Parts: sequence; structure tokens; C-alpha cells
Amino acid sequence: VRLYFLGYMVSLGKIHPPEGMEEGWHDPSPLPLRIIAFLSFCVNITQQVFLTLKLDGNISWDWAYVLLPLLFYCGLNFYSSLIDSLKPLPKISEEHDMEEGQAASYIARETAKAIRKAARDSLLYNTAQLGTLIMIVLKLDEVVNWSWWAVFWPVYAYLGINYIILINQINNFKAEERRLQAEHSDDQPNEQEEEVKQHLMQAQFGLGISTMILVMAFLIIAKVNGASYSMFILLIPAFIISSCIICCMSCLICCFRGDIEELNSKEGENADSAGYIPPDAVPAEEPVILVPPTSNEVYEAPPQPSIAKPAERRSKMTTIDSDID
Repeated sequence: VRLYFLGYMVSLGKIHPPEGMEEGWHDPSPLPLRIIAFLSFCVNITQQVFLTLKLDGNISWDWAYVLLPLLFYCGLNFYSSLIDSLKPLPKISEEHDMEEGQAASYIARETAKAIRKAARDSLLYNTAQLGTLIMIVLKLDEVVNWSWWAVFWPVYAYLGINYIILINQINNFKAEERRLQAEHSDDQPNEQEEEVKQHLMQAQFGLGISTMILVMAFLIIAKVNGASYSMFILLIPAFIISSCIICCMSCLICCFRGDIEELNSKEGENADSAGYIPPDAVPAEEPVILVPPTSNEVYEAPPQPSIAKPAERRSKMTTIDSDID
């Protein structure tokens, strides 16, 4: 189903802007990104087919050919991140947009800077991923006779560099937090201090995740080398991470409940100030209940209009005629 959906999205070609929205239109899903997503999914399926045939003994290919789709995918990610990290930033012009109050070139420069920063952050990961896969292929094809502890040296390098970056970020954020606290001696934290605390928590969380990944990597390598412990011990870090994520999500749901109630109360106050009365606040009219008479009550018929007898009507008519004469 996903393959059909991605193929259908590619077959749409270039999406033209809707009528009346030609100015400032940006395709939310450009055609190159759709093609890349389609090819990535095809590579993933091909890799699973090759790996299944190899493990079942249906093909006698070398591991280099079996893992060729995965090597191609990792190499493509490495190349794209390398190109994005080396792109020069656009220059800032002096022309300003009077409506926005900022230069359009300044916005383009900030966008390019964010893309380049994300590419440089992912470049280290993609390099370690490609290097680890190449070393595993060389080990499986018996090109090198290294131990599995030596085969995974790209993982050690990646985690070590990541540790150094995270520790440096934590120290910088703590120093910045102390400086802001010294400048603002009052107990009320400002917006900048809250932002620094948020970045500090993110760096500390990343350090904890890196520690879990390092422990899991050591357990996997020891198991490949012939360790006799159970697979349950190998998956303990994954269980810990998933349990922490579930607990955090549960706490966030409880915290969001109070925020939602506060938001609903504010919306109600705004509606009252605007003169809006919700339907629930309008008192309903009391219904009229008809109760039939009981057996002990005597039913009294309503009075009937009096109807004059024919003789009386003739006498009245004679009197009226005489009066007229």
C-alpha cells in the first residue's frame, strides 16, 4: 500500500498552485523529495528480499552484493548531508520588505544556516553508519580477520565525539545559566533563562540516550563474540528507554489536561466579554404538564353560551321594528 501511494505521488508530477494562490505558492511536497522517498522505499524492500534469500541459503552471493542496497542508501545519505553542509550562505542585501520589516535575503540566509547546521549534525551520524556497514561487510566476507570489538570502531568514534559535544554543550549552558541568574537577581526567570534551561535539559537527555546506546552496543558486540547471557539482558536498555518514554508521555498528558482546562476557561471568558451566551447557559422554559382529573374529583363542564328561544327572538325583532317606526 505504501509503495502504491508513493508511486502515485510521483506520478502526479509537479503540483501547480491552486487558482488564486499563484503568488507566494510553495509546494509542500516537491517532486525531488517524492522521488527520493519512492526510491528509498524500493531500496528498503530490495534489501529485505536479498537478506532473506541469503539467510535461507537460496543465493550464494557475497555479503557485499547482498548488502549493496543498504550501502547505496547509506552512501546517498552521506553524500546529501556532505553537500548540504558545504553549501555557502547567501549574502544579505540592503533591500527590506516593508510589510515584514525584515530583509528577504536575511530570512533566506537564516533558513540556509539552519539547513546547514542540521546537515552537519547528521554528517557525523551518516559517516559512522556507512563506516560501520563497510567494516561489517569486510568482516562477513573474511576480507579482514579482526575481532568484532575492532570492527565496530566507527561506533566508538561516533559515540566518543558525541559525548564530547554534549558535555561541552552542558558546560556552556550551565555557565550561561549562572550568568543570567547573576544579572537578574529577582526570583522571576526571564524568557532567555527559560530557553537556556530548556537547551540544558535537551543536552542532558541526549547524554543519557548516548549512554544507553553505548551500553547496548557493548552488549551486542559481546553477544556476537560468543557471550552466553540471555537476549533479555541485551534488550534491557531498550526496555528502559521505552519505559522512560511511556512515563514521560503519561506525565505530559496529565500536564496538558490542566493547560486544556485553563485554555477552555479563557475561551469562555473571552466569549462572555464578547456578549456570547452559550446554549447551555440559556434557561429552558418550564413545560406545561396536563394532569387528567382523578376519580374523586367532579368534572365541571365549561359554561355554554346562552341561545335565545325563537319566541323571544320574534318579540325582540317586533320591538326593534316599532322603535324604528
